[in-house]
Amino acid sequence: MKWNVNDMPLFLAVVDAGGISAASRELNVAKSTISRSITRLEEDLSIRLLERNSRQLRLTKEGETFYQHCQLLQEQIELTQASMLGFHHEPQGKLTISMPAGFCLQFIQPKLTEFAERYPHINLELKVSGRAVDLYSSSIDLAIQIGPLPDSDLIATKLIDSPLVWVTSEGYYQENHDELCDKNLTIELLKKHSKLMLDSKIHSNLHFLYEGKKEAMFSPPHCSCDDSVAIRTAVCSGFGVSLIPLFLVEKDISRGVLKQIGCSFKVTPDSSLYAVYPSKKYLSQKTKVFLDFLKTAIKSD
Repeated sequence: MKWNVNDMPLFLAVVDAGGISAASRELNVAKSTISRSITRLEEDLSIRLLERNSRQLRLTKEGETFYQHCQLLQEQIELTQASMLGFHHEPQGKLTISMPAGFCLQFIQPKLTEFAERYPHINLELKVSGRAVDLYSSSIDLAIQIGPLPDSDLIATKLIDSPLVWVTSEGYYQENHDELCDKNLTIELLKKHSKLMLDSKIHSNLHFLYEGKKEAMFSPPHCSCDDSVAIRTAVCSGFGVSLIPLFLVEKDISRGVLKQIGCSFKVTPDSSLYAVYPSKKYLSQKTKVFLDFLKTAIKSD
């Protein structure tokens, strides 16, 4: 092997810390030492790993690939060291997960203590966002995403089947019963009462499936949001009708807090949730245990 494996931890530290200065402080290693290590790696590999200037640092495409493999190599080195010392190896290290706020609130937040107690050596970092992320450029180990995925090299495991459903509060339904009851409800009435809807980028990809026909969704209203939890809260308080993933409001519907309407006006694509990661072949141990934990948490909910 032409490049020096001892340079690998410094490279990982620079990427994880977001810069040479930050890595220097974290490792208590001179900046010049780290800089020489990165330069040596790039020369040995004959590729540019990092684009850097006085303000920022980012991985090149080749650097992203090298970073992913270095993470796995580092984990295997730590596993080997622990085995040779006679210790039982436990999953460890930083694990970065991206997920929508609704999913975090429903399934992860109640289980965080249990996960931390079971895997005390995993440093879990949760990035809560309604937006899809680029796993290759954002150093995220696993992402939870809503809806079907575009063709890519990513591996996707379906976690939950969940359609988008029309809901309103019981109070709003009673006030507008004549228009919202099943026998009178139309697309135009749904449009009239939909005061808060999904983010326009999401909304523009949705279609109605009605009486065997597929037609474009109506334009979103003036008020839109990319956070389903915020939409759910607004609808529960009586703010009209909205379209929300079923997994997020199923309990509210069963308790009578929200009422599902417009079952005939199905919407596609659905809001099923997927766990997405770069490669099943190189899935790290810490990611595997989190994925298994996630599946158990969903089943027990």
